[in-house]
Amino acid sequence: MALGHELKNKAIIAAIDKSMGIVEFNMDGTIDDANLNFLNIVGYSLEELKGKHHRVLCEPEYAASEEYKAFWHELNQGQFRSGEYKRISKNGMAVYLQATYNPVFDENGQVIKVFKIAVDVSDKKRLELERAKQEAMLMELSTPVMKIWDKMLLLPIIGVVDSRRVQLIMEISLQNIMEFQAKIMILDIQGVPAVDSAVANHLIKVAKAAKLMGCTCIITGISPAISQALVNLGIELGDIVTQPSLKEGMNAALVSMGMEIGQSSK
Repeated sequence: MALGHELKNKAIIAAIDKSMGIVEFNMDGTIDDANLNFLNIVGYSLEELKGKHHRVLCEPEYAASEEYKAFWHELNQGQFRSGEYKRISKNGMAVYLQATYNPVFDENGQVIKVFKIAVDVSDKKRLELERAKQEAMLMELSTPVMKIWDKMLLLPIIGVVDSRRVQLIMEISLQNIMEFQAKIMILDIQGVPAVDSAVANHLIKVAKAAKLMGCTCIITGISPAISQALVNLGIELGDIVTQPSLKEGMNAALVSMGMEIGQSSK
């Protein structure tokens, strides 16, 4: 036999209460009630939270921001909010909640309460953050800048180059140019399988940015395939110096600094 409407609603509410965190807010943002699941997530007792403002669960910078004010203003206007939210537990640790903020209306259409329904996704989020951190470290390790001579740097680029990696190349290059007061930087792209227009334009920007800091970029290792691709794409390298190999690039760099590679006679 089908459940009655009221009984069905109670069954749904009971199921949510067992599996998710629930918080009831007054319209001024103060906490009126919370279930055991939510209290376990944030580490507070109900007595510690009841009557406190929602901001007690937020980072101070966020709680003082215009964004936070707008958040509660929208809820007071009856707007539903949903997303992933960073909150702070009693012990000061970050917790991440996949949550909805649900305005509750009275018979006159006025918002009288806000119910928050949340699921703790902290473990998943921390795993994502750790993975992103490891990826960033690996990317940085794959973009090493080496000092090969006084005021001369070498940056060998190996593997696929996308816009994110090019941005890292830009940051690392300029940082090292400043640190070593470099006058020459060799960008060796022999290990890059393909260069599209976006990557080529980003590398040109790296060279131009280096020039503004008084450093000349020499791009070496342009393969016939990449050279043909650049011509087909109509990309002009302008006054950027290019050399077919790293050896020729280093020789050109030394010559520009008034030196050259020679062979000792026996």
